[in-house]
Amino acid sequence: MRLYHTAGPNEVMIITGGPQRTVTDPDGAKRQIGYRMKIGGGALVLPWLEHVSILPLDVFTVAVKVESVFSANNVRISAEGQAQVKVKGDEGSIRLAAEHFLGQGGEGIRSVSQEVVEGYMRAALGSRTVEHVLGQQEEMARQVIEGAAGDLSRMGLTVLSFSFKQINDDEGFIAALAEPRIAQVKRDAVIAKAEAEKDAMVQTALLKQEGDITKLRTEEEVLQATANFESKRAAQQAEVNEVRARADVSYDIERCKISRQLKEQEAEVQLVEKRKAIEIQEQEIARREKELEASVKRPADAHSYQARLEAEQEAYRKELEGKGQAAWIRVKGEAEAAAVRAMGDAEAAAMTAKADSYSRYNQAALVEMFVNVMPQVAKAISEPLSKVEKIVMVGNGADGGVSKLTGQVASAVAQVPAVMETLTGVNLTRMVESLSDRWTKQIDAPAAEKEAR
Repeated sequence: MRLYHTAGPNEVMIITGGPQRTVTDPDGAKRQIGYRMKIGGGALVLPWLEHVSILPLDVFTVAVKVESVFSANNVRISAEGQAQVKVKGDEGSIRLAAEHFLGQGGEGIRSVSQEVVEGYMRAALGSRTVEHVLGQQEEMARQVIEGAAGDLSRMGLTVLSFSFKQINDDEGFIAALAEPRIAQVKRDAVIAKAEAEKDAMVQTALLKQEGDITKLRTEEEVLQATANFESKRAAQQAEVNEVRARADVSYDIERCKISRQLKEQEAEVQLVEKRKAIEIQEQEIARREKELEASVKRPADAHSYQARLEAEQEAYRKELEGKGQAAWIRVKGEAEAAAVRAMGDAEAAAMTAKADSYSRYNQAALVEMFVNVMPQVAKAISEPLSKVEKIVMVGNGADGGVSKLTGQVASAVAQVPAVMETLTGVNLTRMVESLSDRWTKQIDAPAAEKEAR
């Protein structure tokens, strides 16, 4: 079995079988009940101990019909009506409705409500004449609602509305009441129709007359308005033409001014363009000249200068080589001749000095040694020149070139005795002169002796 039960918003869940509860009725009386209520929503229900029943809160339509009711003027009439009934929403009314209708559902509520409303409907019809019933149906409906509300309220119900649907009789009284009225209405309708037709004709004629007058007036006003409009339009057209002519003249003047200004600006622009073109051409010419100078003239000058230098260097080299070789040959020849001469002189001196003392032989030996060493020193000084492939000499005239080189070489060779004196402390020139004087005296002595003899 389910523990949790739910009810919709138009339902009341009555849970019976629980403990007793004390409630207060609308009249203030307190009493004990053995159930609890839940309007919509859900609640827990104890199985086997509590039971759930549903009381509807819907609106029920109750159709009511009464027949053969004598009115206050003894006319038998019948009527049909319709009422809307529902359970009130307060707890007291719900408890009353539950106590009266729980388990019967909507049919029980509809059946009881129908009986109650029908009784009050009969009472209302029997207390009024037919004419009153026909003419005051709203008052009759209100009387029925007020009468039934008290009884239904004690059962927890309420009447929301009530209305008559149909009222008739079996003897034709209501129809007879309607015939004079119908005839009057028909007569009034015919009269009203004739008067309406007359009024319509008169009104039509008047309206037609007024329409014609209005039409003529309108046409006159239209003509007058047309004339005024044409006159104003002509005047405005003249003004417009004058303004337009002035505007055209002004436009032509402005156009000429603007055209002149444009031409002047175009001339200035062309002049500026020509100046710019000339500047660009001059810059292009300068650029081309610089490019030509950089790419052709300077390389050509460089090549020419390089070729001239190379030619001069080659000529200097060849000249130096020739002069160097000639000087070398001359120096070499002089050195060799000097060596041979020195060797011969040394040998002669040696042979002559054998008769001299041992001391003089030692001095001659030193001279011979120095003389033998000098060609080697001269060769050592001039030997680096033989290994030079190319010598560039800068100068001109008699003091330049190969002669200068040979002079320097000869000067270096001439300085050898001084160098020897510096290194050994022996004055070779003085020693040679001393030996030469001695040799000369020794040679000249025998000749003098021969001449003397």
